[in-house]
Amino acid sequence: MLRVTMLIMLGLVWPTMAQTLCPPAQWDFPYKGKLTVHQVDHNQIVVHCRANHPFSGMIAGCAYPGRGACTVYINSSARDPTCALRHEIAHCNGWPSHHP
Repeated sequence: MLRVTMLIMLGLVWPTMAQTLCPPAQWDFPYKGKLTVHQVDHNQIVVHCRANHPFSGMIAGCAYPGRGACTVYINSSARDPTCALRHEIAHCNGWPSHHP
């Protein structure tokens, strides 16, 4: 249910998001493979995303792309969870993690 809600929400607001966390247009498109999205609290974000974010502080999310599938974790306390989701989906689409 959460996945469906997030995908509907993503479809409604995709074109109008603020650009703070949003990825460049080159990577900003819906993922074509199997996408699994987990919206979790801060403690679970630390568990799932610490390897991707070795620094301390707020983590909005992380993505684990694979062959034809991608798993995304979004922090339920993120300032802009929809833009954070777009950001992580861009990683599913191949956006490198070493971006500014």
